[in-house]
Amino acid sequence: GMSMGIPVMTIAVKRYTTSDNRTFAFGLYYTVMNVAALASGPITDLCNRFLPESGMNIFGTDFSSFRVIFLLGAICTFSQALLAYFLSETNNDSEINSAEMDSNDSKTKTQLKAIAHTCQDQRFWKLVVLSAIMTGPRLIFRHLDATLPKWMKREISPDALYGMVYSINPACIIILVPMYSA
Repeated sequence: GMSMGIPVMTIAVKRYTTSDNRTFAFGLYYTVMNVAALASGPITDLCNRFLPESGMNIFGTDFSSFRVIFLLGAICTFSQALLAYFLSETNNDSEINSAEMDSNDSKTKTQLKAIAHTCQDQRFWKLVVLSAIMTGPRLIFRHLDATLPKWMKREISPDALYGMVYSINPACIIILVPMYSA
């Protein structure tokens, strides 16, 4: 759900705000996102702790605790998509202006000029290098997401609260970002 939700919400913050309140709106969005990430750890631990080992029966189908967690994520994603469907357009961007319609050749030339301009921009290449550098840490965190629960259950305890470990990062963001950005 996050892979669909985060880019959409980032675009929505830009589209549905003005330049006067955009900074506050993005800060609010980021805070809400981290509060949700903070809550997801204990919810995961609760599902793992209180659901029976064999799972539970929902609509005639057996669900393990992990399937219940995925079901909760799917319900949240569906509700987010449903809410997004009812958002109204604020600009006339969706209307096609006949004066702006050009031939395909001129659009292609314009797009090629835009690509060439982007490739000549030093800030673009800084972003590319930063993204390449951050790929390693991102891969490590995704590896942690995949292996930490199994490792904690095997090495610490079958009842290990790995959701609480996952909640450390959003808790630090919620506490430390306002202190450093003020």
